Amino acid sequence: MIKKLLLACGSILLGGCYSVNTLQNADTTTQTHTVLDKRVVWDHTLNGKLSLGHIIDTVVTGNLRKIQVDVSNTYAYHMDFVYKVEWFDLSGMKIEGLDDSWKRLHLEAHEASTITSIAETPKAHDFIIKFQEANGNNTVF
Repeated sequence: MIKKLLLACGSILLGGCYSVNTLQNADTTTQTHTVLDKRVVWDHTLNGKLSLGHIIDTVVTGNLRKIQVDVSNTYAYHMDFVYKVEWFDLSGMKIEGLDDSWKRLHLEAHEASTITSIAETPKAHDFIIKFQEANGNNTVF
């Protein structure tokens, strides 16, 4: 009897570790500007582990560019990634910013998330997003 109860409790707890419930408005009224040519840089080690969805580009208060990137861990295990957004001016020159550091992103198996970045100056005209796997010798910060 106790073994059956422990087994039932264990299966409920383990089953809860892999499910994510999401609720969103079915009647959305927002309009997004999706970037068609994705300016993303990564090496072959991320193939089959990280997937990108929409990249949304908009302008917020003060004429600052803001991007939102949908990312998904397509790997069967949790993964840590690092990413960095670099902004460029109209002539293609990189804009050195206060926050040019790599940021860590932890995703559980098959989890999806979004990352955002806001340019620090209205001079930002374009961007590149760089991703790397954050484990062992590949970690870059």
